[in-house]
Amino acid sequence: MPLPPVIYATFSGPIDGQSIGRIFQGLGIATQNGVKTVHLLFQSVGGNVGDGIAVYNYFRGLPFELHIYNAGTVQSIAVLAYLGARHRHVSTHATFLLHKSTFTVPAPTPAAKYRELAKTLDIEDARVDAIIKGQVTIPDKKWRQRSRQDLTLVAAEAVQYGIAHDIAEFGLPPDGQQFNL
Repeated sequence: MPLPPVIYATFSGPIDGQSIGRIFQGLGIATQNGVKTVHLLFQSVGGNVGDGIAVYNYFRGLPFELHIYNAGTVQSIAVLAYLGARHRHVSTHATFLLHKSTFTVPAPTPAAKYRELAKTLDIEDARVDAIIKGQVTIPDKKWRQRSRQDLTLVAAEAVQYGIAHDIAEFGLPPDGQQFNL
């Protein structure tokens, strides 16, 4: 069965190897079927930095118009993935959460491993910061806050700083079909 030119999809979950496989597969099918526009409700508490960067790059390279909607919360590396869409919308009551990279260390761990993990986290933060700063205009005061604690932004701030383009609600038309990624 061919797909319509405009489709509506949802994604909810962590950004990890399994979920990005579903994203790649679902949007790949849309590409193969000549879809012109995808409206994607996107909900995530984040996940792996490398996977988030992969989704960001994938979204940027899609051959169709991708409209992404934060209808609740987009957190951590999911914010970066969200930034890959050409058209970014945020629900009136949705939030974004940014923070520095973290890693849960299994015990016991030798000092050398801690030093290596610290270097890795610095590299991950530099990669994420470069992409975010290249696309948005978060004030220095907010960036400094992010270095000490979580930074939560409401919808109006997200639009003001360029994370989202506008405040808009995701809506499936009465005759629309929804796909889940």
